[in-house]
Parts: sequence; C-alpha cells; structure tokens
Amino acid sequence: MPTPVDVYRRALDFAARAHAGQKMSGSELPYLLHLAHVGAEINFALENEAEGFDENLCLQVGILHDVLEDTDILPEELAREFGEEVCAAVQTLSKNKKLPKAQQMADSLNRIKANSKEACLVKLADRLVNMSPPPHYWSAERRKAYQEDARMILEVLGGTHAYLEARLAQKIEDYSSYIEEEDGGQ
Repeated sequence: MPTPVDVYRRALDFAARAHAGQKMSGSELPYLLHLAHVGAEINFALENEAEGFDENLCLQVGILHDVLEDTDILPEELAREFGEEVCAAVQTLSKNKKLPKAQQMADSLNRIKANSKEACLVKLADRLVNMSPPPHYWSAERRKAYQEDARMILEVLGGTHAYLEARLAQKIEDYSSYIEEEDGGQ
C-alpha cells in the first residue's frame, strides 16, 4: 500500500507535467508552487484533525484539483492514472464553464458538497492558499467579489474541518486589508 508521501509525490509529478510552463496568477512563480501549497495545507490540516478522512484521496485530489480545468488532461486519462474516485472529486472541483460566471461558484460548491468531505477539504485548502495578496491589477471590486466568494465557500462547506475553517475565516478577515489598500484606505 502506498504511503501518503508516495501518493503525494506521484500526484505532484503528474501535475508538474500537466501544468508545465504555467505561472501563478500575477506572478512569475511556477503554478506547481500553488499545488504544493495546497498539499501542505491539507497535510497540516490532517495532522491536526484526520479522523474520518481518506488521507491519500485528500492529497491526490489536492495536488490534481486543477488538471482538468486548466490543462489538456482529459477525465479518462486522470481516471486511468489515479482511479475513478480521484477523477470524480477533481471533476467536482472544476468549474462548469458552460454556466454563466455568476452561477459557477454555487454550482461548483453544490457538486463538491455532494461528492465527498475530501473534496470539501480540498476546496477549503485551495481557497485558503488563494487568499494571499491578489494580483496588483485586480480592482477593488474584483477583490471584494473574491472575498465574498470565500465567505460563501466557508458558509456552504462549514462543518467539514474545523482547523481549515478557522484558518480560512482568519484569511478572509485579513483579506480586507487588500481591499482597503486598493480603495485608498477608505
């Protein structure tokens, strides 16, 4: 049986190939760093509170959560490499781009919640990581909308993992400083 470290490394290798050349939004850093950060949040969260969670599933889905949405990887390929359970969770974490943008988050959260608590945990960890300083070119309006989306994620997925929820709640509060900064401190 593979250890969590083996699972993490295999998923990270796959994600590195899939996301090759991609950069983090507003940065020159490789996108793989975002995935490593999500994996680290998941790992620390599970060290804090792991009961009832499939650690290997959490780590694989956390590292692979953007491969269907942001790369040319097809669901069939992902399922072949990592199994149907991983593929289904990653699919729920991928936005349905056929829907109007205003409906995508609610749809995504409903699908995530219906999939598994592991998918919920990954979404919390992903948004927690994404609550870092926004790209300099984001308007105050976009920053506020992003913060509101984070509040919605926390509300809908509340009850999944107390440690991650507390960290995300603090990041949401701290994110206000980026909005005030853009608004000129008003």
